[in-house]
Amino acid sequence: MLTAVKHHSMVSMIESKTVLNIIELIIKGETEINKLLEKVLGTKNRKDDLVAQSLEGFILPEHRFLLSQQLEQYRLYYKQAEELQNQMLAICN
Repeated sequence: MLTAVKHHSMVSMIESKTVLNIIELIIKGETEINKLLEKVLGTKNRKDDLVAQSLEGFILPEHRFLLSQQLEQYRLYYKQAEELQNQMLAICN
């Protein structure tokens, strides 16, 4: 399975468009590290080896399926949290 969990800064940036784009590529079946690295913004300023290590591993079809479901669930929770916050602001104002 993908070892992105090893690289704490990528995991802590899960909300970033870059990380979400990488997850979507993995779900679609992309496994080439260099293609995934192309999506990491500012890689030149980061430790390329560390980022590459975090993307190493293998993904089976069932892993992509589960990752896809988790991404969908994440987006739903994020949307619901925004709606809740907007509702709370409307009530408080």
